[in-house]
Amino acid sequence: MYSIGVCGNIRGEDYSYVTALENIGFSVVATEDQLDTDAIVIRADELSFGSVCEYIIKTKKINPFVCVSVVINQMNIEQRLALLQLGTHFLFDRNHVPEEVALIISNAFKLEKGKQKYENYKGAHQVKLEEDGLSVEIDGVSIMLTQIEYKYFELLYKKRNTVVVYQEIRETLWKDKEKTEFYANNITFLLRNKLRRAGFGHLIETIRSKGYRLRC
Repeated sequence: MYSIGVCGNIRGEDYSYVTALENIGFSVVATEDQLDTDAIVIRADELSFGSVCEYIIKTKKINPFVCVSVVINQMNIEQRLALLQLGTHFLFDRNHVPEEVALIISNAFKLEKGKQKYENYKGAHQVKLEEDGLSVEIDGVSIMLTQIEYKYFELLYKKRNTVVVYQEIRETLWKDKEKTEFYANNITFLLRNKLRRAGFGHLIETIRSKGYRLRC
């Protein structure tokens, strides 16, 4: 399930966008509560143009691959070009109903997911573990990890393309059967973020109620 951050009052005027996105299957949160989402929808009518730009830059620093959509009534060509140069993917106006916005975003994710499946189908990624340097190299890209992140990636890699269940993650990383799933979810979040910044966030797949799988 992809997460969508809505910049606006998700309990008020923007609720129609929330409903449309949730009906398709997205998990919707307010961006003031969570910035690290797969996509954001910015309702820009009540914001200055400078604030919209600053918000996009701030979000892109946290997740360079976030899908950005801006909904705004009045915008000249210079502003449209500026937003696109900042990495905005979709520009909508009031002629686009919430259901249309949701479907366009959904189609974009379906396209990206299809591309990822095709890339995985074409062949395995080249992975090199560097224990001394606490880093992993994927297709020539080096990613620095903490000690526990490295240990976790090593576990996933040894059992790549198979599911590593929560219990095994807890016992391997903490030697503690009493650790809750929260610990496994949290370390996965941190590791996936580092992989995502290097373009490989999709490699860790969530298997609902079971654990995680490294696809490579």
